[in-house]
Amino acid sequence: MQETKNNEIEINLQELFFVFLHKLWIIILAGVAVGIAAYLYTSMMITPQYASNGSIYILTRTNSNQQVTTGDLNMSTQLTSDFEELITSHTVLDQVIDDIGSEDLTYTSLKNKISVSNKTDTRILQITVKDPDPLEAKKIVDTIIEVSSKKIKSIMDIEAVNLVDEGTLSNRPVSPSYKKNVLMGALVGMVIAAGIILLIYMMDDKIHTAEDIEKYLKLSVLGMIPELSADEGKKKKR
Repeated sequence: MQETKNNEIEINLQELFFVFLHKLWIIILAGVAVGIAAYLYTSMMITPQYASNGSIYILTRTNSNQQVTTGDLNMSTQLTSDFEELITSHTVLDQVIDDIGSEDLTYTSLKNKISVSNKTDTRILQITVKDPDPLEAKKIVDTIIEVSSKKIKSIMDIEAVNLVDEGTLSNRPVSPSYKKNVLMGALVGMVIAAGIILLIYMMDDKIHTAEDIEKYLKLSVLGMIPELSADEGKKKKR
């Protein structure tokens, strides 16, 4: 029950706590039900994705001698963002699609499969490709490394682009995460159930006990009529 004063609702937190405690089984049941629904949706509607990772080492030189200077290393680090953009450019990816010979791949669909990352203070770029087929993911990574190495050297006049790791072949999907989806589904179900219970509680303006009469109507209770069960009522009637 809630008090209303000057069009403002005052909620009795202690009473609300016991309401939630009394309806706890409903909240838990809702969490379990939505969690199971999330598991079924994940297993039946979401296609597993496999990831393949490959990496290249990029080095620029600011002078013609064979020694690598500190300036070369710093310049390589500063240019890594340019390399990342070039790897996902039309120039590289269109060539990758031609080399793979896939009719289903487009520039946009291929770009969405690719992510390029660079660890801080390194000149190593890691290329990751996600695909429903692990073999296809590895094939794409290896082709991207081959094509981008040539394009980077020719377009940006880079001294060397060396292979660090070929594309890996994964036997386990990296997504979707069943655990994450089930936990999120269970949490959403519990929150929705708790919200509905709270809404019903706030809209309930009925008098349930003698204490409610004294508290909200400011009237004293002179007596109470006990509620008879069905069997007791029949006996009294006889």
